Amino acid sequence: MAGLILVDNSIGEDPPPTAPGPRPPRPRLSREEWMRRFVRGMFRYPPAQSVLDRLANEALRMPPDASQALLSYPVPRTYWRDAVYSTNKPVLYAVRPRFAGQAANLQARHPNAETVVFAEAGHAMFADEPDRFNAMVADFVRRKVAA
Repeated sequence: MAGLILVDNSIGEDPPPTAPGPRPPRPRLSREEWMRRFVRGMFRYPPAQSVLDRLANEALRMPPDASQALLSYPVPRTYWRDAVYSTNKPVLYAVRPRFAGQAANLQARHPNAETVVFAEAGHAMFADEPDRFNAMVADFVRRKVAA
């Protein structure tokens, strides 16, 4: 591994992500409807409906138990933090404002980390801001990985 690029997820660094506030009860959704809403929620600027449908249909191909396992981490938050700090390789951490505090702490504490906050993008920042995202990755690889 020559470098590591992490995109919009908690790395176990402080501060921990805030828990969502109380929500009114919602009707139980079918797996298909839940997945379609999940896929739509990844974007700040939704792509064409055909793209959303294709992504949801592909995600629905995964067996339900495997899908649940991806969202269930049987390790403490510190596991991910320790993993990030265990490497001296270049690390690029691109996040939305939700993880800006973690990004600032990572950059301050990891000698080879860089962070970028995408304030105007959804979780799929590479789709919401593709030119900026691609330029960021190309620049990081050129300066830190290929050098």
